[in-house]
Amino acid sequence: MNQPAENLSARREDKRACLVRLQTDIEIALGFLRLADAECRSGDYSHASQLIDKATLAYTAARQHLDAIPANPTEEASRLRQGARELFEAIHLSEFRFSASRT
Repeated sequence: MNQPAENLSARREDKRACLVRLQTDIEIALGFLRLADAECRSGDYSHASQLIDKATLAYTAARQHLDAIPANPTEEASRLRQGARELFEAIHLSEFRFSASRT
């Protein structure tokens, strides 16, 4: 394989690795929210708040990386953007549940 083809292949692999990492980050953040919901039900509001904060940080990082992907996205990047939107909505729903359960 010649040098330009090797570089292109390496860039594709790097992009693929980045997309896989973003998907993992989104899934972990959703896991934090599921745990936060369980903590709220058990009355551990402090830990629930920390878990929601972690999910928010993961969302912010994922959103920044997704914003760096070119405007002509792959199907996978589009799916990740949708996952990030769903995470955003889940974070706000968790914050609402958290606030409601504390009153």
